Amino acid sequence: MSHWAEQYIGAPWENGAQGPEAFDCWGFVRHVYATQRGLTLPILAIDADKPLAVRHAIMDEQAEGRWQMVAGHLQDFDVVLLSKAQHPDHVGVWVAGSLLHCIRGAGVVYQTRQAIKQSGWNMVSCYRMAA
Repeated sequence: MSHWAEQYIGAPWENGAQGPEAFDCWGFVRHVYATQRGLTLPILAIDADKPLAVRHAIMDEQAEGRWQMVAGHLQDFDVVLLSKAQHPDHVGVWVAGSLLHCIRGAGVVYQTRQAIKQSGWNMVSCYRMAA
């Protein structure tokens, strides 16, 4: 059995890319929401080489009230904020029990919680689209 997420594995990361040929992390989340849920998320015009700008843009989007923090069990399409340092500066989407996200140097990957941790990322917080 195949899953829709398989079509994205290995798609390249590119700063500012919104897909479908290449993505940055938020561009990938936007693309998944548009193609799989029929929902349009705003474009965050950010430079991925500036982690502080990425963090502020993601947190501003969360502050708009479209997202509710998830404290318990993650569901498909929950958005996960990640960090390799103190503050989150990366985002992915939870799908079928693991994280689908687009990272520099690897492109779109599908990682379990253990693989996320082994690759140096920390899952900082998770959000679900408000009803």
